[in-house]
Amino acid sequence: MMKQKLTNEILLMDKEQLLEAIKEVVNDSVQSSNKSQKTYVYGINGLASILGCSRPTAQRIKSTGKLDEAISQNGRTIVVNVEKALELIRLDRKYNKKYPYVPSRRIN
Repeated sequence: MMKQKLTNEILLMDKEQLLEAIKEVVNDSVQSSNKSQKTYVYGINGLASILGCSRPTAQRIKSTGKLDEAISQNGRTIVVNVEKALELIRLDRKYNKKYPYVPSRRIN
């Protein structure tokens, strides 16, 4: 019954009303997916891929504790929040002249 009522309302809309309704639905969908979507990588290989460095360098960076807020580890399983890790590296590299570049790659 609900679908039929919604279908009738859509059929009665003019072009401008329909376009406005579609825009609202798309904007709401995009905003909710951007807020709820967190990207994670797993292991030292994943950390190395988002930082654009080798595995030993990624291990050294992890061992310094600079990324502890972005890393959760249970035993041998390492999970890295990509957005948080890149933000922490950016904040740290403001003062580090040796590595001025932080890759902005997105891992999907």
